[in-house]
Amino acid sequence: MGIITALANPQRFLGFSGWAAPVLALVAVVLALGGLWLGFAVPDDYQQGATVRIMFIHLPAVFTGMMAMAAWPDRPSSAWCSATPWPMPRPAP
Repeated sequence: MGIITALANPQRFLGFSGWAAPVLALVAVVLALGGLWLGFAVPDDYQQGATVRIMFIHLPAVFTGMMAMAAWPDRPSSAWCSATPWPMPRPAP
């Protein structure tokens, strides 16, 4: 029996997720803190100095926000680049 079919049983899934969720949350927090530390611990650029460090924090945040807007279920995928007010009026059926 594969892992997917084994976890299709709600009782097995709840047993697995009961210990897996806290472990994976801890791993996520450690990786996020490590990424922040690496982002702020980069040396200064030879031309722009410390101002180049914002690229390591700002750009991943922008890309994450754009992907979240593209995956939003009630909006078209181009919602992040338009000035249309939301929610859009829906056409009458």
